[in-house]
Amino acid sequence: MSLPTKPAPAATPTPQPSVAEWKAIVTRFQKPSLPRALWQLVNTVGGFVLLWVLLHWSLEVSLWLTAALAVLDVIRDEGLQDNAARVSSYVAERMAALRHPLLRDTRSNGLFFGAEFILENGQPATRFCADLVEAMVASGVLMNVIGAGRNILKIRPPMPFSLENADFLMDRLEAALTSAPVPA
Repeated sequence: MSLPTKPAPAATPTPQPSVAEWKAIVTRFQKPSLPRALWQLVNTVGGFVLLWVLLHWSLEVSLWLTAALAVLDVIRDEGLQDNAARVSSYVAERMAALRHPLLRDTRSNGLFFGAEFILENGQPATRFCADLVEAMVASGVLMNVIGAGRNILKIRPPMPFSLENADFLMDRLEAALTSAPVPA
């Protein structure tokens, strides 16, 4: 019997993979007769260790689940999912409108954006992207590069990223692209 999981954190700094458990498993652990059943296993050192591991694991899981549920409550209560969809569309439109001689493609998926830069000779614009990242950091925007050629700007804002934040980002990116020298 396998449990579907999601290994990445859910918008939180605490390391909490998501686990979807069947109701039967959860209700089995909630039955008051469980401790008696477990204590029947504790007639050996191995059984005691198993009991300790199960109890320790269930405490950790309940703490993780409590933190995860609190994060999901905030996402729902503050409308962060709708906000992310609205801001994502807005930034994707502004990214598609960017113009630069080395810009070959812009991409987006949710709040994950990329802009690929290629030199005139077809090589990755690695140095150009590194300089662009430094210019963006100097103007107050954190971003990085990805890709084998380190020539794709990677922009991953947090879920509460607003339209005002998006304008801040895109205005500075447009300015950096305008002032960045095109390598020969």
